[in-house]
Amino acid sequence: MATLIQLVKNTIRICLNNCGGMQMKNKEKKVYFKIILGYIIPTLITTIICYPLLPKLLNYPPNSINNSFQLKIVPTYYWIYYVIAVFIGIACEYLFLSQKFKIIKKLENTKKYRFSNKERTNLCKKIYNISNTASIELLLVPILILAIVLGLLKVDSLLIIKIIIVIFVIITVSISISYIYVKMQLKYFLDKLNNTSKPSKFSSLMFSTYIQFIPFTIASIMIVGLVILAQFSYKYSESLANINLNILAKEIEEKHIDNDIKLKEYIDVKMKDNIQKDKVFFYITNDNNIFFANNMECSTMFIEYFKEFSRNNGGRVYDYYGVESQGVVIYTPYSETIQAIGYRFDVIDGSVYIIFFITVTIILIFNIIILYFYSLSLKNEVNSITEKISSLNKEKNIGGIISITSNDEFGLLQHEYNNLQKTTQGYINELKEKQEVIVKQGQLVSIGELAGGVAHDINTPISAIKTGITMLNQKQDREESEKEILQRMDNCATKIINIVNSMRNQIRNLGGTTKIKFKVSDVINDIKVITYHEIYKNKSEFCVDIIDDLSVEGDPTKLGQVLTNLVVNAAQAYGDKGGKIDVTVQKAPKNSVLIKISDYAGGLDPEIKPYIFKNILTTKGTFGTGLGLYLAYSIIKGEFNGDISFESDEGMGTTFYISIPVA
Repeated sequence: MATLIQLVKNTIRICLNNCGGMQMKNKEKKVYFKIILGYIIPTLITTIICYPLLPKLLNYPPNSINNSFQLKIVPTYYWIYYVIAVFIGIACEYLFLSQKFKIIKKLENTKKYRFSNKERTNLCKKIYNISNTASIELLLVPILILAIVLGLLKVDSLLIIKIIIVIFVIITVSISISYIYVKMQLKYFLDKLNNTSKPSKFSSLMFSTYIQFIPFTIASIMIVGLVILAQFSYKYSESLANINLNILAKEIEEKHIDNDIKLKEYIDVKMKDNIQKDKVFFYITNDNNIFFANNMECSTMFIEYFKEFSRNNGGRVYDYYGVESQGVVIYTPYSETIQAIGYRFDVIDGSVYIIFFITVTIILIFNIIILYFYSLSLKNEVNSITEKISSLNKEKNIGGIISITSNDEFGLLQHEYNNLQKTTQGYINELKEKQEVIVKQGQLVSIGELAGGVAHDINTPISAIKTGITMLNQKQDREESEKEILQRMDNCATKIINIVNSMRNQIRNLGGTTKIKFKVSDVINDIKVITYHEIYKNKSEFCVDIIDDLSVEGDPTKLGQVLTNLVVNAAQAYGDKGGKIDVTVQKAPKNSVLIKISDYAGGLDPEIKPYIFKNILTTKGTFGTGLGLYLAYSIIKGEFNGDISFESDEGMGTTFYISIPVA
């Protein structure tokens, strides 16, 4: 065992020293080494574990391995055979994997992963398939070669089957462990390649599931079956040996065989009467020649085991390594020519193995069916999310959610997908709002520039006209009709100037970038003064309730324009009747301040409600410009990143709501 461990260490050292001759930096990931050893080390571990188990699983005879007796039967010891087989297997595995993973070796030696999209896609395709094909080939190729070699050596067919089963189990266990490990290591290269192209060929999730579980399932069933058969064979052989020894002893006692003549007469009868199918009579002469009742040939091990161990082993004799044939003998010391007589019998009939393989096949079929439906459910779960994402890409179906159908990781994935959709929808809504703010800010700048230009362009010629009218009025010989016409012209020019100045005053400084932190209460207090005359003229009452004295950020003059416009509109809505105007300032959700301006003057006309912020319109006829609410909406959106809305009940009144983020 110590020699085996030393040989394993040497094998690992050879693999490390000859793995492509690469000179790696200490900080580099030696993924190529890890992948190769990811197959070899599990193989080593499983073969070391199986070393003491193999003779028991194959029912090797007691005292028949790793001693001088074994050298009489086969050329060398069991442990040497085992180590050579493992070493050759690992060497072949290494050579095979070196060729299989040569693309990985080239990639790891490449300092920078610079490839065209086509090259990157082809490399990823090779890496996708590399572990699947390697696992299948490493599993099937050694078993096929072993079966051919054992067949050419004319080894017993039952022994061939048992050896193949054991080898299959060893390779399957190691590959099942390696498969998952290598998959994780290959992700390193896939990340480095940074491939975003769609794979040209997909490997089904069901196929990957079968690759991982079916071989391991077969191996598990077979190893359990072998253990059961080995234990059954051991117990049953003990029983058969005792039965046959008792039969021989009873026959010798009943026939009173106590000399050479009676023994030869008994042997002659037994050699001719060969009708027992479950056992064969034989005798052994003093010169160690064996004669069977059915004239079968005797193996070397049978006679050698008889010579060395049968006396100390209760008369038990074994046919060969792993062969379910044994014998029992009774020595005949009263005979000068016959050394012993006995029965040779088969412990387990071939039909038992047929039943075993049929049972394994049935269990395997059931496992495949169950695994099929299980992997199908996994595939459907993944496809449901894939289809939703695909529809999202193709149909721009933002906000679409899927039903959560499980409480495991897939349910969590579905939940996170729904959260992603909701978050994406929120981002889109926020983007639209910000886009609207940017548009309004641009409009404010444009309107401000336009207002200044228009006011200048109109006031200049109108001023000239007024100057001319004044000069014409100074002449003394004007008729009354002419003076009346000139007066009307002067009034119209004055009215034009007043209208232009009014528009300019409403939209002055709209393009400004002044932003300061100020209290809303300060603006409200200024409005009391500014709107006093208009409120007094319309017999109204101005009531202010500042619940939360909060600060906002922006241009206080612009907020004052908006609030002044709304308060004046409310006062003018009462006309000569007069009424109450309520202004409330309080904290609102989402860390904002809410300003409410309410009147009870009968409400707005339902026909103009949809257009009150969108169009430039007025309900005051020639006394209004129609810019007030349009500009109020633009200022609140563009300047303060807030929101403005209203509620109006016809015959009751109107309330405007202004929401602005707290500074």
